[in-house]
Parts: sequence; C-alpha cells; structure tokens
Amino acid sequence: MARRVTVGAGTGTRDDGRIRAGMLLLWGVAATVRNLLAGRQVARFERSGGDHAVVQIRMKCRLIACVAGPPTPRRCCQNRLSSPSMDAHGTRPVRVFTRPRRGLPAVPRQFYVCRRESLDESAPDRFQILALSGGGFRGLYTARLLADFEEEIGAPIATRFDLIAGTSIGGVIALALALELPASRIVDLLTRHGEQIFQRRWSLAGIWRAPFGSRRLLELLGAEHLFGDRLLGACAHRVVIPAINYSTGRPQIFKTPHHVNFKRDHKFRIVDIAMATSAAPAYFARYTFNHNQFVDGGLYANAPGLLAVHEAQYSLLRSPADVHVMAIGTMSSKFTVNPRRNREGGTYDWGGINPANMPRRLFGLSISVQEALSDFMLSHLLPGRYVLVDDDLTDQRARAVGMDKADQAAREVLLGAASERSKICIGSREFQPFLRHLAPAPTFFYGENENAATFSRRLPGGTARVHMVSPTR
Repeated sequence: MARRVTVGAGTGTRDDGRIRAGMLLLWGVAATVRNLLAGRQVARFERSGGDHAVVQIRMKCRLIACVAGPPTPRRCCQNRLSSPSMDAHGTRPVRVFTRPRRGLPAVPRQFYVCRRESLDESAPDRFQILALSGGGFRGLYTARLLADFEEEIGAPIATRFDLIAGTSIGGVIALALALELPASRIVDLLTRHGEQIFQRRWSLAGIWRAPFGSRRLLELLGAEHLFGDRLLGACAHRVVIPAINYSTGRPQIFKTPHHVNFKRDHKFRIVDIAMATSAAPAYFARYTFNHNQFVDGGLYANAPGLLAVHEAQYSLLRSPADVHVMAIGTMSSKFTVNPRRNREGGTYDWGGINPANMPRRLFGLSISVQEALSDFMLSHLLPGRYVLVDDDLTDQRARAVGMDKADQAAREVLLGAASERSKICIGSREFQPFLRHLAPAPTFFYGENENAATFSRRLPGGTARVHMVSPTR
C-alpha cells in the first residue's frame, strides 16, 4: 500500500512538473507574442524636463508624441486621435516596452498619447519639397514671398527644404535658391529690369517671331551676382527643373547630381537651364544649347509639385508618408470662355482678330488648368501634408496683372499681395513646421559639391543596386 502511494506520489510530482513546464512555455509564448505586438510601439527617449518626459514613438509607421503624467490641454495637440478610450483632453493611455539607455532616466510604461505636431522640427523622417510655379512676370509675387520668409528665419529658405522644384520663372527662382542667392535679388531683378525683359519688339503682330527677345534676360541672368558661368553642379541644394526638348519632342528634367545615375546635367550652365525652362511659346523664342532646342516646361508641368513628389519617392527613396509639400503659385488667372463668342473652334474663336493671340490663350489655359489639377491631386496624395500659397485675382486686379505685364500697376499688385500673404503665412500654425524644419546636407555624387563615397560611383547597375541597399521607407 505504501509502495503504491509512493509510486503514485512520484507520478504526481512528475505530472505537476510537466504542467508547470507547459504553463511556463505558454507564458513564454504569450510574452513573445505580446512583445511582438508591442514591437509596433518602439519608444526612444527624446528629452526630459520638469515633471514629464517627452518621448518619440513610432506606432504603425506614424510618429506621435507622448507625455507622461496627468494630461493637460496645453500638452495635447488640437488634432486628436480618434479612440474610444480617449479622455476629455483627447489623449489615451498607452503601454510602451522600452530599454532605457545608459545615463538616461527610465521611461515610464504609462503614457498619454496625442498626435505629433508641435515637434515637427525634430522629426527625422520629414522630407520637405518647395514647388514653384511658372507665370512670367507674375513670378515677382513668388520671389517677394520667399524674400519675406528668408527675412523671418534669418537664413536662406533653401535650408528648410530637402528638394526644390521650379518651372519657367519658378525654375529661375529655384536655381537661385539652390545656390543660396537671396530671394530679394530676384525681386530686385524683376522690379528694376522687368520692363526691359518684357519690352516688345517688331514681330509683325507676333506672326513672324515672338514678341519678346530673350537677349536681355540672358544678359541679366548671366551677370556675376546671379548665375554667371556657374554649372548646375555648383548648387548647394537638390533641384529639379522641367523643360521640353523640342528637338526630340520629349520632356526633359534637369536635376542636380543627387542620384548616382545623374551624370550629365551637372555639367550644364545654370543660365542655360534657366533660359530653357522659361522659353514660353508665343512669348519668347526657343532657346538652343547643347545642340538641342528647348521650350518652357510649363506646357506640361507648370506646377511641378507632382514631379517633385515622384522624384522624392523614386530617386531619393522617400515614403509618401514622410513627404510635405509647400507649393507657391503666381496669382494665375482662370481662363474661361466668353459665352457670346464664336463657338466654332477657329482662330477667331480662340484668338480674336489677331491670330497670334490664339497660342498665347491656349498656353494660358494650359497652365491655369495644370495649377488646378496639381492642387487637387496633391491635396489627395498628401492629406494634411500639402500647403498651397497663392492669391486669387479680383476682376480689377486681373486687368493689371499678366505674364508679360511689368509696369508700375503690375508691380504694385504683385508686391502688395505677396506682402499680405506672407504675413498670413508666417502667423499660421499650419505653416510654421515648414519654416522650422532644417534639411540635412544633401548627398551629391558629382560636380563641385560632390560628397558621396567614391565607391558609390563605381558600382555596376547603379540604380538597381542603390534601390536594393537603401532601406524601405
């Protein structure tokens, strides 16, 4: 009997051990699953002060800000996360599993979470794009806005953006910014010499040749205090400039050497690229360099924001979720039909008595529609990360402003509107993150500012290899 009891007790002990081992195994599996799920919430200590610690958290690939301790309305952002567990302040508690670094205070496990807005200047993944539209002399509005922004931040505006795109006069301004020339210099150029640039010449009412010559603009842009003989490789910031190669019938986008495969454009003179992107048909003659004829890129990308987003995504491997775009327009007028006019679609219908007005009106309609389309698509692609800075022209001001109007009345409207708009932007909470962001130094593979590792240029199959070794964003 005792023997049976002893055997039974031993068996029970072994069973209990197996049960405990099984429970420990299940507990370990549960803990592993919990940690894997919690791996979506990886906390890194950012800074501490006073009675709370600000922590940067990546939750499901989205940055949010957390504060430990009781939430207050001041600590929480206005745009709040939608969650059933939120309290009256728009926050909700989150448990975070962290490993405190040596020398740093332990990060508490309990946090109150709100959306990350007030710390945009320290967001490591934020990628900002500045997109400048074309518009002839109306570019004075763009230049004045940028000059006011530079005065506000006390630094070149290009230091706030990771990529700059510009078309036509926007391209001229973009190239100047990429060289860290003050935007006020472009304001001075257009204010003092605008009437010379848009001085009409004999052209048989625009039938025999373009009504404006490009020689004066070439002389002004080629001055030493502007572009001189500097090459695109001299730019200190990334830039993309669309134009049309009329010799091949294809779009051409001039780019700084910010990709290992961009080997040629950096050898071109900046003044040639500026003239190519601003050779507006029916206004200026085609511009010829490198044995090719070029016309204004505004025919297909007057608002270059979409091109810049594509460049950021495919050449610089940035996720669209990281991209923020500030687009600046040129007070473009909306071209609409006169219901009383001929509807037969002939030259008189489009241009009136002077047939030379037909291509000019078609060009104006094209860039106007592109502005609207680009604005619509960017607002959908980048919800909450896209800002358009522009003004609508009233009927009276529209009569004074135009692509080729550079008189005192046009200057007054453009400079006055830009001054008022810049004041609104600088005081806007939505706009502030764009001015606070500090863009890291870009990598250039060729040219004067080459700073990439030497082996990067020697890799065979550069594009494929760059895409393979680059992290997924």
